[in-house]
Amino acid sequence: MHVLICEGIDDFDNADFQVYPVPFSDFLNVSLPTGISKYIIQLYDSNGKLLLESADENHFQKFSAKDLPDGICLIRLSTPSASISRRILHMK
Repeated sequence: MHVLICEGIDDFDNADFQVYPVPFSDFLNVSLPTGISKYIIQLYDSNGKLLLESADENHFQKFSAKDLPDGICLIRLSTPSASISRRILHMK
């Protein structure tokens, strides 16, 4: 897992970035820290193919997973100064 921690007032850490349920089947929920205003959420399959992307400013995202393939995915939260990633499992 690749993790870069930003410095400054709007710091976030691994505990602030919540992804659930894990494993996920129908929906994937992502909860973000309130101090982040500009971000991109990306979901990749195990081959590096981009499956989902969102740049919404809402601090809670719910993604439909019904068309996603089963397997291990990588979810990445990126801000202008940092990124944090997690591996998660999708099972229908």
